[in-house]
Amino acid sequence: MDPPIVYIEREPFLDMLIAAVDTFKRECFGYFFGSKPTKKKNTFLIKNAIAVQGTIKRANTEVRISKACHQRLVRIFSKYPGLYPAIGYFHSHPEWGSIPGSHEMSDYDIVKMSNSNSEIAIILKISSRKRERLDWVSKADGGVRGSYGDYVVDFNVYRLITENSHRISESLQIIAPSTLKDLNKANKR
Repeated sequence: MDPPIVYIEREPFLDMLIAAVDTFKRECFGYFFGSKPTKKKNTFLIKNAIAVQGTIKRANTEVRISKACHQRLVRIFSKYPGLYPAIGYFHSHPEWGSIPGSHEMSDYDIVKMSNSNSEIAIILKISSRKRERLDWVSKADGGVRGSYGDYVVDFNVYRLITENSHRISESLQIIAPSTLKDLNKANKR
């Protein structure tokens, strides 16, 4: 079976971008909600996203949600699956000085995802925009990239697969055509 595609509605896409900008130079963290692939439709649909801003320990290279906060949220998500159909989490990889962030999953990200119930994870690489604005476009690896205010953001979705008895990340294709069109239109103003 082909890898699933990931359709992201406008509001969660923009909410994740705002979360990455809000904490720029530090990582952001949050959850997203929606529906998983079915036998008839091999698509993840992200309908909502929330940034977790409370009991988070932020650093330039990692973000850690407190165990108590994580447990509280997971209990709420499991108690109200109709309201919070959690399918994954997102976080950013910001630039740090002259070191650019990465749009790839780190070894720590892979371990964290392996130990969670998340089917997919989103990484937002964010860096300062030094030149002209970039159009929002699809990348060869399935992600999208473009300018957002004073920043350049790479947006990638990953799932974990097993290869030679090791868990590795696989990049999935993002579909968000109307959102990318709206962002490009706003960037031209």
